[in-house]
Amino acid sequence: MNSKKEAKKMDEMQKLQLMKLEEHSFWITFWTLCAIVVGQALMGAGFREIAGELAALLIAGGCVTVLCLKNGLWSVSYQPSRKTNVVFSAGAALALGAVYALRAFLVLRKPASLELAWGIVLPMAAVFAVCFVLLEVLRGVYKRRRDQLDDVEEHKE
Repeated sequence: MNSKKEAKKMDEMQKLQLMKLEEHSFWITFWTLCAIVVGQALMGAGFREIAGELAALLIAGGCVTVLCLKNGLWSVSYQPSRKTNVVFSAGAALALGAVYALRAFLVLRKPASLELAWGIVLPMAAVFAVCFVLLEVLRGVYKRRRDQLDDVEEHKE
């Protein structure tokens, strides 16, 4: 699509198909970038080496989050609820714990110890808490925005 004339030539079905392709491409890129970050961390890369990838993930995730909330969208598959937020927060914490443990044992060759366990469990607890609080805040924003959009639609009718 180089010009507005070409965009006008698309019918609704083609526009929908293009949007789906763009969505799939975005998510493939997003999750591939996540896998790259995890792979680099497991190979021993430090924060400085993965900072660029992490910045790209934060920017992409932040843009999608802001735009979805602005338009009153949450997810096709999941309803915004406290239970869902607990599950996803726990998933993020467990994923971080798995990466930390694999890195500690396989890459850094650290022996199992109570200190190492706390060094894994405490960041997991922090990630769980931060993710849960953030998801709950976003859930509140979503519900307020959805109510605003529903009120506007009711007043139009």
